[in-house]
Amino acid sequence: MTSYLYRLKWDTKIADEFYNLYYTDNNNIDQNKIAAYNKSNIFEMEYVGKIENKSSTTVLSGVKTNEELIKKVLVRTLDQNLADLQHEFEDFRIKAPLLSAEPIRVQIGMKEDVTEKSRFEVLEVITDEDGCTKYKRAGIIKPVAGKIWDNRFMATEEGAENATLGFTTFEKVSGGDFYPGMLIREIK
Repeated sequence: MTSYLYRLKWDTKIADEFYNLYYTDNNNIDQNKIAAYNKSNIFEMEYVGKIENKSSTTVLSGVKTNEELIKKVLVRTLDQNLADLQHEFEDFRIKAPLLSAEPIRVQIGMKEDVTEKSRFEVLEVITDEDGCTKYKRAGIIKPVAGKIWDNRFMATEEGAENATLGFTTFEKVSGGDFYPGMLIREIK
């Protein structure tokens, strides 16, 4: 299975055109702007890269038919492609909020290729004097052995260990105090 990654081209000129000519919200719905947007060709995509993965698995727990087997293999291979794209391209890396800080828990897991060797920086959102959002590293965390959520497709049906956790538990490697809502981002 081959997955291709594209990025939406977005710059000041495109943003200005979008917000001035096409943007509308639930409080002020403008049908003319919606119609103009639907006819526009403002957006372009640029190619970033691709990833290929193969699966030679022909027997999997939790499946009863060939259709279920094919679906499980395809979904898991696609998930692996997405995880590999996240590892390969910095802009596409895993970013997720902390659910809790004591213990540190995040709703990511094996589907995102989290392993005991994975490392994540914890980011604090800061607004500078110009009103721009910045992210400041507040520390580094790593998954706790045996507490990585198996959130892969059909993990529960196959009775996989840790399939019912609902989150991965992490431990602090470095940094200060963390709080729910801080973002984590995978680092190499």
